[in-house]
Amino acid sequence: MKPLYSGCILFLLALAVPGTAISGPTIIAGTDADNHPNPGTDFMAEAFNNLAPDVGNNNESVVCVGCDEAFGTDALGSFNTAVDDSDISDWDRHSLTDTGDIASFFENASSTINLDQTGIVYMPSAEGEVSGGISDDQVAVVNDYAAELDNFVGGAGVPDEGGGLFAQSQSQNFIEDGWGWLETLLPGLETHHNCFRIAACDDNELFLTDEGKAAFPNLTDDIISNATPWHTWFTGDLGGLEPLVEGVSDTGTGERSPVVIGGDAETTFEPSPVPAPASLGLLALGMLGLLTCRRAATGNG
Repeated sequence: MKPLYSGCILFLLALAVPGTAISGPTIIAGTDADNHPNPGTDFMAEAFNNLAPDVGNNNESVVCVGCDEAFGTDALGSFNTAVDDSDISDWDRHSLTDTGDIASFFENASSTINLDQTGIVYMPSAEGEVSGGISDDQVAVVNDYAAELDNFVGGAGVPDEGGGLFAQSQSQNFIEDGWGWLETLLPGLETHHNCFRIAACDDNELFLTDEGKAAFPNLTDDIISNATPWHTWFTGDLGGLEPLVEGVSDTGTGERSPVVIGGDAETTFEPSPVPAPASLGLLALGMLGLLTCRRAATGNG
């Protein structure tokens, strides 16, 4: 094989390698702990404590996307309580509820707080699960900016410089297209909704995995089980995320499924099966490269 032709093949193989989404510190919870303060907010505070040391962008601000104030136990109140009780109590905090403000935040076009100024992005449970929770319209905006969220937690390609992400239950029984952004980033993930409406699902008890015990050293099975009923569980391809908390999704078999999943810096998500525009450009470049290689191999050109 001619040296030039061999080099062309290596170049084309490099183009063929699919891109992957890289996550910074991430916790995805199928619980609505914000609707069960003390101990629910204890879990939330532990989640913030877990994420904060791995935030690599040096930003000390936490932003709640979709935390509205409402009557009684509400998303905003639980968010504030959890932050107050955590190691990030001295961080700046912001709550975004207007859909235009949320879009500007992800576009880094806000005069108040932008994604590139944020250390941790937090999303509360759906408004049907906690008063003042994230709404259909608000989660639709987040779904539209899944790529920007991925870039944020991935540190723009440098995972240990990424920000943190913490999201709670977005059960589609309560919110349209809940977890849409997550399913975009993890196309092999399957989300299952509303354990408490399924007879064979035990929504009252949760169990920390070994990874969960390491991630949340101040929590016990009893503490997290007292912040129930839980709603969403996950199956399929979790990418690089690990089960931190499990629940019994089938009482007949005793099968446990992940209810809280997470990972630290450099967590790898699976690549999307649909080529992004940038991938299509690489495909065109590859075709041009193949033509050039063929000419080089035959001596034409």
